[in-house]
Amino acid sequence: MKKELTDNIFVNIKYFGVIAEKTNLEIEKTSFDFNQLSKIVESIKNKYDLHQLSFQISLNLNLVNSEDSIIVNDGDEIAFLPPFAGG
Repeated sequence: MKKELTDNIFVNIKYFGVIAEKTNLEIEKTSFDFNQLSKIVESIKNKYDLHQLSFQISLNLNLVNSEDSIIVNDGDEIAFLPPFAGG
């Protein structure tokens, strides 16, 4: 069962690679008056104009699909991860 949100939640957001360069931040703590991950991601994309960048989302160190109906809790950590190269 999903919890309805009545108050703001505070979320720790981390940015890596080109996303950190675009936002000029590596980490920020910010509040939202909604708790759906998809809305939070969309809000950050709009705030920093990240629409042209590719990235994955990590919620509390677990890769997630930001399009899924995921509820974020107060104090959670969301990370914006650019594509990684490796071999």
